[in-house]
Amino acid sequence: MRRLPVAVLSLMMAGAALLTACQGSASAAARTANETAPAASGMPAQPGTATTTATASKRHRAALHAELAAGYLHAGQAGIARDEAMRATGLDAGLASGWHVLALAELALGRAADAERSFAAALAAAPAPDGDLLNNHGWMLCQQGRYDEAMPQLRRALTLPSEDGAGHRLATMGACQLRQGDASAARASFGEALRLVPDHGPAAMGLARLYLHDGDLRAAASVLDAVNKGQRASAASLWLAARIAHRQGDAAIQADLIGRLRERFPHARELTAYEQGAWDE
Repeated sequence: MRRLPVAVLSLMMAGAALLTACQGSASAAARTANETAPAASGMPAQPGTATTTATASKRHRAALHAELAAGYLHAGQAGIARDEAMRATGLDAGLASGWHVLALAELALGRAADAERSFAAALAAAPAPDGDLLNNHGWMLCQQGRYDEAMPQLRRALTLPSEDGAGHRLATMGACQLRQGDASAARASFGEALRLVPDHGPAAMGLARLYLHDGDLRAAASVLDAVNKGQRASAASLWLAARIAHRQGDAAIQADLIGRLRERFPHARELTAYEQGAWDE
């Protein structure tokens, strides 16, 4: 394995796909709870009906809080997301999606020990192996340098069904391999993710950084181009591409990328970095 002095993708950089998956789990839980909740009627209550209705109502409210938590987390409001997720798990301790989004919110807030406990609760509550849950837990373990635990979870996640396809899980695998220092494996994972999803931002960023490390500016720029031309462009991908153009001496492309960065992400940290001339950050 070749050790790389390259910045690795952060949780929230890997995270657009991860959070989408989490939101999907929470939404599915809300739908299931809604479908199983007895409808109100004018018929006299049967023995046990009140208890059943109350339990179903509590589960439905828990699922809705989990869905709200996922939405807040996606919007970057991790504190509110954690509050909503705690309401969800307080109402239904067996709701895996509630524990899942709680773990992600706690990670975003830097509460690693709490996130570990929430992930354990989510894994225990899941009625069947959940690829998105395994993927996210594996990424947390990877961030902590626990590669022997992380990699089996990430590999298992790749074998399980995904509504969004395997692209985001391959990107997470690549990010972990890059953090571990396995450049060739990371390159393969990012490349496969981009084969499946050509404009996958985190995978493109990871592969572009590998090309940069090798000194291949043209390849690094090319892999980012598909992302930056579409709706999945991020402040990070535009800024990285602008830095590459700066190193290539292409003032026109650099100006175009900075213009798009300024227009789409006027409050981004990356725009501040540009204004401060931090081309080598």
